[in-house]
This record gives sequence, C-alpha cells and structure tokens, in this order.
Amino acid sequence: MSDKKLRVADPNVDKPDPHTDPAKKVVNIGGMTRLNLPPETVLDGAVGRLSDVVIIGWGKDEGDFYFASSMTDGSSVLWLLEKAKQSLLAQ
Repeated sequence: MSDKKLRVADPNVDKPDPHTDPAKKVVNIGGMTRLNLPPETVLDGAVGRLSDVVIIGWGKDEGDFYFASSMTDGSSVLWLLEKAKQSLLAQ
C-alpha cells in the first residue's frame, strides 16, 4: 500500500479573499466615479451584458497601446467609438 493520502480539493482555496484582493474591495454602485477603477473590475462588470465590445487601454508593463474588438467591420468599430466620444462630451 502507498503512504500517500487522498487529498480532497477545497473549492474555496482559489477564491480571492475580498478583504485582501484590491479588485474585490470596489463596490459597484452603478454610476459615475471620479476615481480610477482596476481594469478587471470594469471588464467583470461587462461580462454577459454586451453583444459587441471594443477594448482600448495601456499595457501594464511597457505602457503599449492596446486595442481589440469583437467586431470585424471597421466602420462598426468606429461608429461605437464615436458614440463613446459623444457620451463623454455630453457629460
């Protein structure tokens, strides 16, 4: 017989602790804020709610420009960016 013991996986092991994980300290109140949010918080809030998406940002390490879209048609991407611009200018 082997001396190895059976290890049962604990489903809570890989879950972040809401008291120590900075991304979990943000409470979504659904509105505007003057404070920057972690990108993960913004992205998590969008999961399952969008049919199309455009992501624009700066890379963490080297500050490189990042751009990605779920749409292949450039005119649709540009239209969505212009709608975002209008929304920002209206505030």
